[in-house]
Amino acid sequence: MTDKTPVDCYLEETGQQEGDIPEQFKAEFQKLLRDCENPSDGDRSRADFFLMCAAIENGITKEIVRQALSTIGKTAERGDDYFEGTWGKADAKVKSNPSRNSKSRQSAAELTTTDDPHADDGIRNFFTVKSKEEEIKIGLAAPIIAQRVAQISGGWPRRVGPLLFVPDGFSPLYLEQTSDLFGWIARVTPSKQQCVNPVQWVKGQDKLTQQHFDAFLRQSVPNYLHVNPYPHEPTIGGHYYLHPQPQPTGGNALNDLLSRFNPATTVDKDLLLAFLLTLVWGGKPGQRPAFLFTAPPDDPLAGRGVGNTSCPRLSSKLVGGFIQWESNDEMADLKKRILSPDGRSKRVLLIDNVKSHKFSCAELEAFITGATISGRQLYFGEGQIPNLFITCITINGATLSKDLAQRCVIIELARPKYTATWENETTDLIDSKRWNIIGDLLDILKQPPKLLAKHSRWASWERDVLSRVTDPVACQKVIVDRQDAVDEDEEEKEIVRSAFQEHLRRHGHDPEIAVVQIPSSTAATIVELATQERRPVNKASAYLKTLGIIELRKSDRGAVRGWVWTGQDAPQGTTASPMSALTSPGARRADSRLPHFPKGATQ
Repeated sequence: MTDKTPVDCYLEETGQQEGDIPEQFKAEFQKLLRDCENPSDGDRSRADFFLMCAAIENGITKEIVRQALSTIGKTAERGDDYFEGTWGKADAKVKSNPSRNSKSRQSAAELTTTDDPHADDGIRNFFTVKSKEEEIKIGLAAPIIAQRVAQISGGWPRRVGPLLFVPDGFSPLYLEQTSDLFGWIARVTPSKQQCVNPVQWVKGQDKLTQQHFDAFLRQSVPNYLHVNPYPHEPTIGGHYYLHPQPQPTGGNALNDLLSRFNPATTVDKDLLLAFLLTLVWGGKPGQRPAFLFTAPPDDPLAGRGVGNTSCPRLSSKLVGGFIQWESNDEMADLKKRILSPDGRSKRVLLIDNVKSHKFSCAELEAFITGATISGRQLYFGEGQIPNLFITCITINGATLSKDLAQRCVIIELARPKYTATWENETTDLIDSKRWNIIGDLLDILKQPPKLLAKHSRWASWERDVLSRVTDPVACQKVIVDRQDAVDEDEEEKEIVRSAFQEHLRRHGHDPEIAVVQIPSSTAATIVELATQERRPVNKASAYLKTLGIIELRKSDRGAVRGWVWTGQDAPQGTTASPMSALTSPGARRADSRLPHFPKGATQ
C-alpha cells in the first residue's frame, strides 16, 4: 500500500520536481483529482473538464494531467482519444476568456468554487462555477435532474410504455407532450419566492434540452402495463392502481343499488349481480363476455321504456363511466378514443339501442375476445393496452349472428314503475356510496366459489365470477337458452336445411337415407326460395358454407360441380345419385311452397 497520489507517481517516474505544479495549486489539484475518481454529482465528464480547465489556467502541462488521470476516472476507461478531446475543449474554453488566461490568473480555488445543483428549491439543467469575474453554467446529466424531480414529487413521473403519467388526486394525469411534463414540474416544484420561476432551463452545447430530458424519462422511469383508477379482485400484475381504499358494508350498499333496477326473474337478478362483479374482476384480458340488456319476449311494448339502457349506463358510473359506440362506426376510430388519456380509464363499451333486425359485426366479435387493444395513439403512433373492457349492448326484439350470440350474457329487465326522480336518486346513490358498493363487490369476489360441473367458452369468468352468485347452475342454463333463442344463424340454418329436405322429398328422395348430388345451380335456387333473397350461384355456395348444415358438403369432383346431400342414416359407401336442376316453371311453382324467411327478414 502507498499513500502516493497520481501526481506524486508521475513526478517520481519522470524526475520532474514538485515545482512544476505551482505550490498554491497543488492541494486544489489533488482535490480535483479525487473528484474525477468519484464525482460528487456522478458526472465524470464534468469533473475531468473542470480539472483540465484549472490545469491550463495554472500552467500545468498536458502530460502531467494525462499521467495523473491515466489510472482513474473516465480517462482510464475511455483512453487517449477521450483525453485529447476533453483537453481540446478545456483549452478552447480557457482561451475564449483572455482575462482568465492572463498573468494575473485567478487561483484554482476561486475557479472551482461551485454551487450544489440541488441547494435551492428549484429544478434546473445546470450548476454554476463561480469566480470573481464570472459564472460558468455547466450542464447537468439527465439522471441527476431526474433524481431531483423524483425527490420533490415523491417518485414521479412513471409511465405506460412511452406515455408518462402522474397522480392528479385519484386519477392519472397523462403527460403526452414535453410542455405537459414541464407544466407539471413547475406545478410541483416549490419556490422560495412566489414570483420566481422555480424551473430554470438554459441552452448551451453541454446543456440538456427539455425534449431530451422528456425522452430520457419516457425511457427510464418505472413502466406499467396499465393505470387503474379503480380496483380489481384479484389485482392484475404490472398494473398501477390509483384509487381510495374501498369501504365494504357487508352487502348493504350493493343491495341498495340492485334494488334500483327491476330484473325480470331471480336468475336475471343473479346475472345483473354477475355484471356488476365483472366491472371489478381482475381476470385476464379478453376473458369477459359481453352483456346484452333487453326486455322479456312477452313485453307488451316490445321493450320500449323498460330501461335497458339506464342499467348499464348508470352502473358504469361505478368505475368511471363508458365509451359509447354506434354499430356503424369505424373500429379504428373507437380504438383511437380508447387509447386517449380519458378513454384509458374506462372499462365499459356501450352499444346502445341497436336497430338492425340481425346484429352482426365481425370487428366487435374480435374486440370482445381480443387480449390487446391496439391502434393509433395520438403523438406516439402505435399504442396498446390490455383489453379489460366489458361490452354492453342494448337491443329489443332483434337477433344476433352466431358468433356474437355466443359472446353475450343476456339479461332481461321487467318494466319498472316510473318516478320523476329515479335517475337522479340512482346517480346520487352511486356517487355517495361508490367505494362502499365497490367494497361489497370485492368482498364477494374474495368469497369461496361454488363448484360448477361444466363450463362454456367463458370458463374463467364462470369459475371466478358467476360461481359467486346465488344459483350459478341456473344462470348457465338460462345463458345458453337465450343465446340459442337470439342466434339468427342457427334459425337460418334450420330453415335452409328444411328447404333442402322438402326439395329432396318432392324429387322422390328420402332425406334421412338418401345420398344425392345436387348441382350448384339447383342449390342456389333452393337457397333463394328459402331466404327470399336472390344470390349468384357462387355467392349462394359461399353462403351455404357459412351455415354448416351437417348433411351438405361441397363436391367439385366429376362432371357436375355442386353439393352432396348425405342423409344422417344413409348406409356407408352409398354412391351419390344425380338430381336435375330446377328448370320447369311447374317445378319452380311447386318448390315456391318450400320453407322460407318472411320477405325482408335478412339484411
